[in-house]
Amino acid sequence: MFKSLSKYFVIFLVAIFSFTTMAKERPIDWDGNIYKIINNYTKVHRKFFKKVCQPKVEPMYMKLLREYRGQGYYLPKLGDNIDRQAIISNLHHFSKKIRFIDKQIERLKKTKKLIKFELLHNELNEIVESLLDLKKQNHLAISEDRKKRILNESRSALKRLKKQFEIYTDQIHFLKSYGFPNDFLEYRKKYEKYKHLEGKANKKIANKTYFFRKIVEDGALDPNKTRPDKYIRTTLDTLYLNIQKEEDFLSENVRYDLEWIERNIERIMDRGKRVILSRLEEWKERTEKNFKFYQELVQLKNKDKAKKLVKKENEATHRLKEFVYKKQAEVYEFWTKQSTLNKALFALETILVHEVGVIDGEHGLERQSVTQVVLNRYHDDFYNQLEPDQPIVKYISDDIDIEDEHWLNVLFKIGEFSFTYHYIPAVAGIYCPDMSRRGRSIRKKNLKIALKAIKNYDTSFNAFRYFSRVSMLGKIDMSTVWTGYERLPEMVGYKATKQRKLISYYLADKYQYLYTFKSRRGITYTVLKIDGTTYSMRWEKGSPVFYDYRNPHYFTYFSKKN
Repeated sequence: MFKSLSKYFVIFLVAIFSFTTMAKERPIDWDGNIYKIINNYTKVHRKFFKKVCQPKVEPMYMKLLREYRGQGYYLPKLGDNIDRQAIISNLHHFSKKIRFIDKQIERLKKTKKLIKFELLHNELNEIVESLLDLKKQNHLAISEDRKKRILNESRSALKRLKKQFEIYTDQIHFLKSYGFPNDFLEYRKKYEKYKHLEGKANKKIANKTYFFRKIVEDGALDPNKTRPDKYIRTTLDTLYLNIQKEEDFLSENVRYDLEWIERNIERIMDRGKRVILSRLEEWKERTEKNFKFYQELVQLKNKDKAKKLVKKENEATHRLKEFVYKKQAEVYEFWTKQSTLNKALFALETILVHEVGVIDGEHGLERQSVTQVVLNRYHDDFYNQLEPDQPIVKYISDDIDIEDEHWLNVLFKIGEFSFTYHYIPAVAGIYCPDMSRRGRSIRKKNLKIALKAIKNYDTSFNAFRYFSRVSMLGKIDMSTVWTGYERLPEMVGYKATKQRKLISYYLADKYQYLYTFKSRRGITYTVLKIDGTTYSMRWEKGSPVFYDYRNPHYFTYFSKKN
C-alpha cells in the first residue's frame, strides 16, 4: 500500500514540476530571418487593413463619438432616469466655483504686472537644491552623529519648503483648482470602491462622487477651447499635499513633480497676463453654463426633458458601442485565421504602439518590458480569457473557440488596456492602424522589439502589470488602489556612453544626488544628474559605472503577490 502511495506521490510531484516549468516556458517561439518574419507579417497586416478599415470607418467612428459626447455634460444615471440627488447634492459647488474663479479674475486684474518667472522660482529652487545637497551628504555620511545632524538640517529645510510653497501657490493663485488642495487620489479611491458594488445605494454614492470629481477635476481653456491646463492644476494639488507629508528628506516624487510644475508653469506665464485672464473668463463662462444646465435639469417640471436626455445618451452610447465592438470582433475574427506567430505579433505591436508609443527612445526598453508583461499574461487564466459579458463577445462568431485564443484575449481583455474602450479615440487604431510612413516605421521597430523580447524571454521577470504615474490626472499613484500586486524594483538601461567623462565629473563632485535603489539582483544603484542628464550608477571593481536611466515615473512594474 505504501509503495503505491509513494508511486502516486512521485507522479504528483512530477506533474507539479512539469506544470511549473511549463508556466515559465516561452509562450511562443520563432526561427529564421527576423526581417523575413516582419515582411511576412507586414503583408498580412496590409490585407487586414484593407479588409477591416474601409474608407468611411474612421469618419463614422468620430461622428458616433461626437454624438456620444453630446454637449459635454455628464449625466449621472439610475437605470433609465437621471440621478437627481447626485446633481442636487453637488449644485452648491457650482456657485462656490464661480465665486472662486471670479475672485482669481479680480485679483489678477488688480495685479499690475505678473511676477517674473525667475523670481518666482529662485527661492523655491534654492531650498530644493539645499535639500538635495543634504540628501547627498546623508548618503555619503558614515558616522551616526553626522547623519543625525544632517537629518535635523533636512527637517528644518523641509519646513522652509512647506512655507515657501504656500507663498508660491498664492503667487500663482490663477492656476489653483477649485477646492485646492484636492486629494484626487482619495476621490478616485472612493469612486473605485463603490462603482462596481451591487445595489442602488452604492450606485448613488458612486454617482455623487463622480459628479463631484467632474467639478473639481477641471481647469481653464483658451477661448477657442484648446490648451487645457487641468493636468497642471491637479498636479499642483497633489504636489502641495505631498509636500505637507514630507518629514525627513525630500522624496523623489516631490522633486520630480516640482521640476515638472516649474517647466509647465513657465510655459503658461510666458503667454502673459492678458491670455491668462481670457482663459479664466472662459472657465467662468463655461462653469456658469454648466450650473444653469444642471439647475434646470433637476427641476421636477423638467423631468420629461431629463428622461429624454438620458434616452438620447443611452441610444448614442449603444450606437457607439455596437459600432466599436463589431469592428473589434472583425479584427478578432481576421486574426484567428492567421498563424499563431502573426496573431501574437498583432497583439504585441498593437499594445506597444498604444501603451508606450516611442517615449522610451531608440532602445525601446519599456517596450521590451511591456512585451514581457504580455508574454506573462499569456499563461495566466485571468488575463488570457475574456469575460462572458464583455461587449465584444456577442459579436464574435460562434464558430470561434474564444477560450483557445489567448493572444487576442490578452489584447481585448476588458479593464486592462484603456485604448480598447469605445469612448477612447485611440480605439480606432485597433481596426484602422496608422499606415502613414511614420506609423509603418514605428510598427516595424515594435515588431523587431517584440520578436527579440520573445527570444530573450526572462522567466525571472514576473511582472503582470505596469503603471505610469505621469499619465494620471494629478499624478496620483493609482497602484496604491490595487490589491494582490507588489511593486518590482527599478531597472537600469544600457551602459552609458562617455564613461570617462562621467567618471571625471563624479570624482570631481560635479553631480546632483537624487536617490538610491536596489535592483532585482540586489545590486545598489545611485541615481544622479550630471550636466542635466540623469544616470543610474553602480560600483564595479572599484570604479563607478554609469547606465542610462529608466524613468520609474513613466513605467513601474508589478508582480502578483504570493
